Amino acid sequence: MPKADELSTEYGIIDIFANRGLNPTVLHISMNRKYFVSLIFLVIGFICFSQIPNKKSQNCFSKLEFESGFIAITTSKDSDLANWYRQNFGMEQVKEFTSANGNSSGIILRKDKFVLEILFRNKLIERKQFRPGAQNEEWDGLLKFGVYTNADLLVLKQCLLERGVNAGRIFRDDELGEDLLLVKDPEGNMMELISRSSIPQR
Repeated sequence: MPKADELSTEYGIIDIFANRGLNPTVLHISMNRKYFVSLIFLVIGFICFSQIPNKKSQNCFSKLEFESGFIAITTSKDSDLANWYRQNFGMEQVKEFTSANGNSSGIILRKDKFVLEILFRNKLIERKQFRPGAQNEEWDGLLKFGVYTNADLLVLKQCLLERGVNAGRIFRDDELGEDLLLVKDPEGNMMELISRSSIPQR
């Protein structure tokens, strides 16, 4: 017969302590308390970790304001452009709609007093199909649009670059007294994020 303090398939841990004169019930409660305390610390740790702000989840415009404006963009029905503007510009959806003939649908987004309308067409001819490799500035019609904001453009540009947004040059227009940050969305639409001389002159 094996000794009482040997861990075997015939003698469990409760039997071992019983053979030594200890109360298995007290032992079981004590062990449960240890597991319970450990579980509490685990839950608290998880809650604290979940409260840590995720910089990647915050958009660069969460504390900035847009002035009044409106622009409409046409894109394909499979485009994810609306989500891109939501995630990167903090725009909120106002409404969705469908045209009477069913050939297109749309969504209205807004941030502060600036409104963006995105039209999703079932059939769309891309301008680049007329000549492969053509750039936006080579076509007639709308070239880009502008949005006035109270941003520090240097800080804003860095934030956008960290999120993988195509943020380009910052141009100072001395005559207008404005600074312009050029940004391209995933479909090549260009916008100027405009701040009234946010960059100190050298």
